[in-house]
Amino acid sequence: MQVTTIDGKTKVAPSSVNIVEDLTPECGGPLATNSFAINESEGANVASATTCDIFGGNDGNTLHITGTTQIDDFTDASSVGQWRRIIFDGILTLTHGSGITCPGSASITTAVGDYAFVYAETVSAFTVLYFRADGTALVAPAASSSAEDAILHGFELTTVVSGTTVTIGAGKVVHGSTLIDKTADTTLTYGTAADWWDGAQDSYSGGAGWAYVGVDSSGNVKFLGANPPDKSDVSGNSAGELLYWYDATLYWRVVAAVYVNTSDQSTREQSGIGRGSSIVATTALASGTSTSYASISLSAIVPATAKYVTGYLITLDNAADWGSFLASTSSGLNQIRLYINASGSGTTDAEINDFVRIPLIEVQTVYYKMVGADETGTTLKISGWET
Repeated sequence: MQVTTIDGKTKVAPSSVNIVEDLTPECGGPLATNSFAINESEGANVASATTCDIFGGNDGNTLHITGTTQIDDFTDASSVGQWRRIIFDGILTLTHGSGITCPGSASITTAVGDYAFVYAETVSAFTVLYFRADGTALVAPAASSSAEDAILHGFELTTVVSGTTVTIGAGKVVHGSTLIDKTADTTLTYGTAADWWDGAQDSYSGGAGWAYVGVDSSGNVKFLGANPPDKSDVSGNSAGELLYWYDATLYWRVVAAVYVNTSDQSTREQSGIGRGSSIVATTALASGTSTSYASISLSAIVPATAKYVTGYLITLDNAADWGSFLASTSSGLNQIRLYINASGSGTTDAEINDFVRIPLIEVQTVYYKMVGADETGTTLKISGWET
């Protein structure tokens, strides 16, 4: 039954509406559900096919795809904007191409229970929004530019005195822009050729020295021998902070270093803590007496990658005004002062020591000087470093 409204328009009277009998009902405006749900139906299963017909049936928006035939395209939708939710009951390839746009612009190997939303951008071109049944990401997130080349966590080196092996902890590192995720510790043995970057063991019998450890872009962890980083990125640049050693073929992200003795063993106990390493306090300077800044070489105590050193500055004197200074450069940059003014009390054999942490401006080098008529001079012991 039709009625004519006061404004002269003809409408269908509500009492005459029967959309069950109307096979192609149309809305004359936005559909208001009056606070009720729209309960969809699941359509009949659709067999996978090279051109899979998910738009041909009108019995439901959700369909199960059966079979394992590769899907290269879908049959045309009847109008732009149509969509289907499809659930895969088998393992097959969903092909990224001119007809189907997949996430990450790559074809997808489905798993049982995976599902996707297919949207008709045109009647013959479809965009897929895909979800894994196990919750994993279909496309791994790309490392942000701010995270490039960064050690996110882990890769600490642990060894013992006279040890023949070192352990490199599990962790994550961004090699260039590639995320390397090592879920288990790696044990490297000095005497095992395969644990060295070139498949040949380096021997330190001719002189103790550093063995650096690196990770390549495939996640392999190896000894690099006496090769500290010489590149700042995987493009071969050498300006800025040096992070990689380039072996003429591969870039190795340097993650740790260990000092090896002439018996091809670890010289001292070492434990990694974050981006630092802790060692038994090792004397770098004993009873130094220079009254102007003099250098202290740390080349046998901390690696070339160290940015800070930690340890103890010790001084012993019987004069009234005495002390020691530690600095990053010969000009006294970052100067640390360990000083006592005894006001003429004539203190005898007074010893003072304090924990110090100082940045390394020059590679493996710090500077010291003493003040006053020191009896035994200045001593520096190193207990660790940070990279």
